[in-house]
Amino acid sequence: MNPTPQIKVKLRQISRWLAIALLLCCISFGFSAPAHADLYTHIDAPGRMLYRSKASVRDLNRQTWQAIAFTHTYGDHRDPILLRIVGFPDLTSLDHEQPLILETSLGKRFTLPNVSTKIKRDPSEIPDNVAQYDITSVIPDLNPAVPCLLSVPTQAESLFILKIPPRLIQEWQSILEQADSAIS
Repeated sequence: MNPTPQIKVKLRQISRWLAIALLLCCISFGFSAPAHADLYTHIDAPGRMLYRSKASVRDLNRQTWQAIAFTHTYGDHRDPILLRIVGFPDLTSLDHEQPLILETSLGKRFTLPNVSTKIKRDPSEIPDNVAQYDITSVIPDLNPAVPCLLSVPTQAESLFILKIPPRLIQEWQSILEQADSAIS
């Protein structure tokens, strides 16, 4: 028994609405594109170049954070590549002494030193929602096709877990490559 033309039309309409509903659900629940990052270079003083990648990333609770990787070059010198993590003011109090743990989805684990004291000359002026880590040593070891997680320590001795997409790892590696080629 074949369905009537009216039933066929209704089935097509229902399937279109289901497809639209599925698409909206995917977007709403985080199946959208990963964080967008911007690679930025700028001469911020005579002979001194800034290389920076700034991206919005989410933690496992879907809160948004800023992940800013940067370095400076001048003459034949490159500063360490630092990763500054910024949470919402008054919502997060990050630990300015504990290291950052970076873990790839393949199980590689790295401990990165906390260098938050370099943010301001007076450590008491460092905002509670900001911390900074030296990521120079791990950038060459990261696979640019593999996402990773950052375990950000808080003053409350808990962790925020940030999801870092492969595209952002690629940007961090680009910073290293561009800065190193500028001083070669």
